[in-house]
Amino acid sequence: MVCIDMKTITINIFFHDLRTFNLILDPKNCHFQFIRLFLVIKKFCKMNYHFQAHRQVRKNLLGILQNTSHEDLLLIPDGFNNNMYWNIAHTVATQQLLHYYLSGNPFRIDKYWIETYKKGTLPNLNVQKSEVEDLEFLLTETSKILMKDYDSDFFSDYTPYTTSFGMDLKSIQDAIIFNNMHESLHYGYIMAQKRAILGEKY
Repeated sequence: MVCIDMKTITINIFFHDLRTFNLILDPKNCHFQFIRLFLVIKKFCKMNYHFQAHRQVRKNLLGILQNTSHEDLLLIPDGFNNNMYWNIAHTVATQQLLHYYLSGNPFRIDKYWIETYKKGTLPNLNVQKSEVEDLEFLLTETSKILMKDYDSDFFSDYTPYTTSFGMDLKSIQDAIIFNNMHESLHYGYIMAQKRAILGEKY
């Protein structure tokens, strides 16, 4: 929805996910300002679905983290080389690498998470419950921060990268879309591990 106050020539753009943008128009140059407005709306509406998808995947991961026993989170089922907890933490680490490292920006989380749960690391079997609580917070907060940073044009540069999946990422938009696929893939791994653990118990 777009609301225009012609007295102050201020435009407020409200998206249904409660993001708001304010544009102050120059009365002498309104034509070009309206073109800018159109481009802003087009840019953010295009990505809105992918931000919603990311929040949903994170919600699903958070549900696993909160509703699975600490023992089961750290258990490595037969046939797997990692556990549910590693997969969840790995999604947070990878998201920071894909979105922030490749765009030349500082991480939004402590480097501990990157170094401990990036691709190629081994699962930590001595995770404290306080760390699990920190991960619960990061799952939600890093998704919110990503959207805010995108809205603020934080990702003006991006270093092209070819993933191990064979996907070429050439922009932050590519990275956001691919990351959703990556996190969904690991959610599938987690569900398979959960079923395997139930099978081992019963």
